[in-house]
Amino acid sequence: YKGTVWNVLFRDDRSTIVTETAKPGLSSDLWRKIRIWDFVEDKQIETIHENNSSIWCIAFSPNGKLMASGGADCIVYLWDLSVLLKTENR
Repeated sequence: YKGTVWNVLFRDDRSTIVTETAKPGLSSDLWRKIRIWDFVEDKQIETIHENNSSIWCIAFSPNGKLMASGGADCIVYLWDLSVLLKTENR
């Protein structure tokens, strides 16, 4: 990825990385997105952007099945990783 990376988070199984990124050349809050990467395959799996403002934090649940993101809009978003990753075995 060639843009600004604000956060990097490894899932416990070490097969998945989540990053918070900004559009190349911009650091504007409006362009920030969460990107999910397959670390083993070295490819991006999914891009999500639900936060209406800057994303301040990203975390995985202890069992690695959920991801939460929160930011300046004062909303916490919960993501089911089995849906985002399209498999139960990741």
